[in-house]
Amino acid sequence: MLQREAGDLLGSLKRYWLAVLLLLPAGLPAQTLVAQAPAAHPLEIADGADPAQYAFLSSLLKDAEVVSLAESIHMTHEFPLARIGMVRWMNEHLGFQMLALEGSPEDLWVSQDAFLRDPANLAEATSGVFGVWNTTEMRALFAYEASTWQTDHPLYITAYDIQPGTGRESGGARVFQLLAQRLAKYAPAPTGFDAAAWSGELGSLSDVCSEFRPADAAKIEADIAVLQEWIDRAAPRVEAVFPALPHAAALRMIPENLRASLALCQGYASGGASGAGLYKTTRDRNAAQFALRLKEVAPGKKLMLWAHVSHLFYDAEGVNTSVGEILHAALGPKLYTVGAFAESGGTIMLFSDWNNIVGYGRVWGISGALKRELDDGCADICFYDLRDLAAGSVLAQPQRIWFEAHPAQMTLAKDFDGIIWVRRVHPPRMPLSALLAWCSPRYWRWLSVVALVLLLAAVCAIWIARAIARRRRAALAFAG
Repeated sequence: MLQREAGDLLGSLKRYWLAVLLLLPAGLPAQTLVAQAPAAHPLEIADGADPAQYAFLSSLLKDAEVVSLAESIHMTHEFPLARIGMVRWMNEHLGFQMLALEGSPEDLWVSQDAFLRDPANLAEATSGVFGVWNTTEMRALFAYEASTWQTDHPLYITAYDIQPGTGRESGGARVFQLLAQRLAKYAPAPTGFDAAAWSGELGSLSDVCSEFRPADAAKIEADIAVLQEWIDRAAPRVEAVFPALPHAAALRMIPENLRASLALCQGYASGGASGAGLYKTTRDRNAAQFALRLKEVAPGKKLMLWAHVSHLFYDAEGVNTSVGEILHAALGPKLYTVGAFAESGGTIMLFSDWNNIVGYGRVWGISGALKRELDDGCADICFYDLRDLAAGSVLAQPQRIWFEAHPAQMTLAKDFDGIIWVRRVHPPRMPLSALLAWCSPRYWRWLSVVALVLLLAAVCAIWIARAIARRRRAALAFAG
C-alpha cells in the first residue's frame, strides 16, 4: 500500500516538473531560475598587493562626487587596509584629494599641522583621531597621505564630524589650547586674548555636551567670533606655507564647524530627554550639513568620508537619522556608499559607545542565507557592487548582520551601494598588552558579573545533580 502511494507521488512529481519544463521558453537564462550573487572582486590587503586590483572602481565611481567608506567595527585589521586601497585608487585615478573622518576638524587640524612639518611622525598624525583608531592599520592611512604630498594628487585628511576634543592627545578643552598654540605660529593672538578662559568656554562643546549650559551660548558665540577673526588673519599665511594642500581651507571651516557643534549641544539640551539616540540624531543632522559644505571647499569638489556604518548608512527603514540618509537625499546617485562587514572572527569591539564599554568580542549569528550568497565567490575579502542585483537576491531582503558587538537586521542593498565582505576578521596589529588595555574597566566588571552568574549556575547545577543522586540512592535503598 505504502509503496504504491509513494510510486504515485513520484509519478505526479515527474509529470509536474515535465510540465514546468515544457512551459519554459527555449534558452531561458539560468539566472532567472536562481538569483545570482553580484560579481565578487577579491581584495588582497597584504604588503605589496597590486593597487590595480581596485581598477574596477573607475567605472563604478565615475559619476560620484562623495564616496563614503563605512566600517561596522572600528578596531579591526582588515577593514582599514581594504579601504586604504580604495582611497589610494580614488586619489590617484579619480581626482579625490580630501578624506574626512568621523571625529573633529579641530583635533585633525592641530595634528595635521604638526604632521605636515614632520611627515615621519605617524604617532603625531594619529594623535587627533579617536583613540580606537590609533592602530598600525590606521597609521598606514596617514603614511599614504604623506607619500602623496610631493605628487600631483596630494591627499589631505580632515574630519566632517562636529565633536571637538575627541582626539587621543587633544581630548576635551585641550584641543582649543593646542589650536591656539598652532595658530600663534601663523598670526599673533587677538589683543587681550585669554587662552585659558577661551579654551575652557569652548571646551563645554566637547565630551558629549556634558558641561554645556544653554545660558553659555552667547559667550560661546563670542568665542567663535574671536577665533574667526584670528583665523582670517592666519589663513593666508597657512595657504602660503602649504599652497598645494587645502590646509587653509580646512582651517577656515573651523568656525562653521564649531557653530554646528553649538547647534548640536543646544538641540541636545532642548530635546526634553537625554540618551544616545537623541544625541546621535542631533549630531548626524548637523554633521551632514557640515559635510556638504566641506565638499564645496574640497579640491575638485570631491570628498571621501570615513566613519562607522551607523552614521553613513542610508537608514532605508527610517530607524534613526543618519549622515548617509541626508547626503543620499541631497546627492542622489552622485553619492556612493560602501559598508565593510565581517562574517566571523573576533576583535576589540564597542559593547556600548555611550557608556564607554570596550572589549574583545566574537562575530556570530550572521544570516545563513547571506553567508551562502556572498561566500560562493569569495575566499577571503571581497568587494560587491549592490546597485545592479539580480531579482530575489538576499541582499535586497532584511538579513542579520554584525555591528560592533551586536547583531542587527539590515537590508544591505537599500542602505549601501557596495560592501566589503570579510570572511574572518581579526584584531588590529597591536601588542597583547595594548589590546588588553583597550578592554575598559567596565568591560572587565561586566565579564566578572557574567563569570559570577555562570559560577552560581554551576553551583546550583551541582547541588541539583547531587540532590537527584541522593533521592535515587534513597529510592533504591527503600526498594531493596
